[in-house]
Amino acid sequence: EMIKLSEWGAESLGTPIKIIDPAQNKTWTEIFPKDDFSLFLYRLKTSKPEDPVVIERFKLNVRGESKWYKVIAKAMWSDGEKPEFDGAIGKIVDINDETEAMEYLEQKADTDSRTGLLNHNAAKSRISRILAANKDKRYALAIFDIDDFKKANDVYGHLFGDEVLEMTAGRIRENIRSTDIASRFGGDEFILFMEYKTTVKPLIDRIFKRLTGKYKDFNVGISMGVACAEYGET
Repeated sequence: EMIKLSEWGAESLGTPIKIIDPAQNKTWTEIFPKDDFSLFLYRLKTSKPEDPVVIERFKLNVRGESKWYKVIAKAMWSDGEKPEFDGAIGKIVDINDETEAMEYLEQKADTDSRTGLLNHNAAKSRISRILAANKDKRYALAIFDIDDFKKANDVYGHLFGDEVLEMTAGRIRENIRSTDIASRFGGDEFILFMEYKTTVKPLIDRIFKRLTGKYKDFNVGISMGVACAEYGET
């Protein structure tokens, strides 16, 4: 197998014009990760003569910079009763700016502006998808609010109340795993959605302790309830 690039394409990617055995070529696989390239090649070879165009988005490493590109190729098939794959022609298009802009808008739509955690709708949607796809796993949903939060607003002012919310969100982020879902549901109410293996109590106890304590002159306490999916453990 061989890839032949245009002079402009080779210069842009920093590669030779001809790349022999690209799936094993170190220069090429540093640009186009081996697994991603193999997937794209598979899609080309399993396309059909009546539908030969394959379009995918990949993150490529071009001249030391990782960016999003759209890879578009058209498979060529031999004539005959049983057409055989005979190569492909295509192009690579830089879509990094538009992809990052879209990701920013999606993230903004899913995020609570005050705390940076997920908002109510985004958390609900993600939790529903996880539960539907993983019926054999154990999950806990912890719902909690900040004790005497009205006092924080009334005595110290709303700006201080906002600081308490932001501080609480920061403590949540510092003490959960990357697979956990944390959300501000509104006001001073938060939720945590977490997978657990055998018992949820040690996990909840640890997070509960990390979320409570003094913030300036305000004693941050929380009231929490926990429900466990499927197994009924609390």
